[in-house]
Amino acid sequence: MLGALLVLIVMNLIGTLPIAYCGYLIAYRDRRDLMAGYRDSKYRYPEKYGRLFGFGVFGSAFVIFTFSVILAFDIENEFVKSYGWLIALPPIVTGLYGNFRYRA
Repeated sequence: MLGALLVLIVMNLIGTLPIAYCGYLIAYRDRRDLMAGYRDSKYRYPEKYGRLFGFGVFGSAFVIFTFSVILAFDIENEFVKSYGWLIALPPIVTGLYGNFRYRA
């Protein structure tokens, strides 16, 4: 049980909290400069694109948190190994949607 708690704490301190904080900064504090290769001139509504992408990063942090709970309590270990790629999916989907929707 102590090992499970340690896995939960370490995964959330290293994975979930920094990513969630970056999502917060992008979505709510308009720190769109945290996104690599981002320029305001490329988008009609840069605030809306930043908010959308920040929520995608939040979604990625939520997936990491969910996986850490699954791993820590040994609910379904094979699920996490098979579907680990889902961590990257929310920012990719929101980034592509934002590019189609808000591109100048």
